[in-house]
Amino acid sequence: MFGRYTGANEKVKINRRVVCTGCRQKPNMEKCRGCGKCPDEIKMVQQQVGPGFFVQQQQQVPSRERCKNEDTELELHIEKGMMDGEQIVFDAMGEQRPGQIPGNLIFTIKQAADQRFVRENGYDLRTATEIPLKEALLGFDRTMTHLDGHQVRLVKSGGEVCQPFEVIKIVGEGMPHKVEGGGHSDYGDLYVKMNVKFPETLTEDQREAIDKLFPADNVEESE
Repeated sequence: MFGRYTGANEKVKINRRVVCTGCRQKPNMEKCRGCGKCPDEIKMVQQQVGPGFFVQQQQQVPSRERCKNEDTELELHIEKGMMDGEQIVFDAMGEQRPGQIPGNLIFTIKQAADQRFVRENGYDLRTATEIPLKEALLGFDRTMTHLDGHQVRLVKSGGEVCQPFEVIKIVGEGMPHKVEGGGHSDYGDLYVKMNVKFPETLTEDQREAIDKLFPADNVEESE
């Protein structure tokens, strides 16, 4: 997800069939030793279907060219904010076949799972962080690290109690919006779920202090 937040260039290596241009002239060259038979060529041939009648038909014929598998390194330009399903196309970089124009090589973007952030609704991000019970009750001013390393401030003012699993919305800290031309115009929002860590045990003094601070509420049972 880091690459689609900041933008990135990634190198990939592919192996594809190519038509050897040297075999026809010098088939005994060192680089041609690994070359083999190419797929049949598709050519238009004239066939007689009756007295004085001829038709043009496609027909597979053995190729006199030689082919080999070749490693090629490509560089993928991943733009900021690219979505799952978007494609990066390399024209005419598909497998070669004698007598035909190679097809395109197409890479489809698929997001790998991130340990901390989840992308949703296109450009929003969702994550979670843990805070101690003391901060949930008294407020906090803390930071968390974003995808590119910059710090995001999380604030809960004193007097406001942070509820367990409360979600804090931080405007403009989501994914960049991808626009035509490779730029970006805006960012989505970041939603942070606050997981409150409760103590597993309490001392007797702590129990007494809490009992004094939070007297039992008289809650009427509903019928």
